[in-house]
Amino acid sequence: ATQVARPAPPDALVCPISMELMRDPVMAMDGHTYERGPIERWLADHQTSPKTNEPLPSTTLVPNHAVKSMVQEYLEAANG
Repeated sequence: ATQVARPAPPDALVCPISMELMRDPVMAMDGHTYERGPIERWLADHQTSPKTNEPLPSTTLVPNHAVKSMVQEYLEAANG
């Protein structure tokens, strides 16, 4: 059977730290969305945004349900 290459995911669905498709996207206080594991590891050592290097007012992470839905739709479409 031939493996069909699925299209690359849109940038909005890719974690800017790990560069991989997000499975558990969370929004940091910089307004950007990251995969939970990589941003938690970043915040363990930094009080800044990995995207902008600006100080973060808080290290609170909020689940990004909109991006999570888009990832699910992307995977369903890609898997035919």
